[in-house]
Amino acid sequence: MKFWEKQSEENHKEYLKRAQDKGKLVSEEQIQDFLACAAAFEGGELGNIHKKRMRGDDIPADVFLKKAKDEAADVYIYLHHYARHMGFDLDDAAAAKVATVTERLK
Repeated sequence: MKFWEKQSEENHKEYLKRAQDKGKLVSEEQIQDFLACAAAFEGGELGNIHKKRMRGDDIPADVFLKKAKDEAADVYIYLHHYARHMGFDLDDAAAAKVATVTERLK
């Protein structure tokens, strides 16, 4: 397990504990739903920074790159937790999907 994965898992457990102390995210299904929504919402934030660049907003390149990296990382982290809670390995799922698409392109 990479350092970021270990630390992210600890952070995730702490956020779950805080939510559960308030009576939220108390079932595995609720956690899965939350993580799916969170990944989608973060993807929307990534899309928003690109939308702003497309419409011509004055965003310095370094600010744009930092924001894009932060939002992409949020999506990646939420998907990592989602896959674990759903019971599958995200890397394995990605490999299988790439194989499917590769076969389709033949």
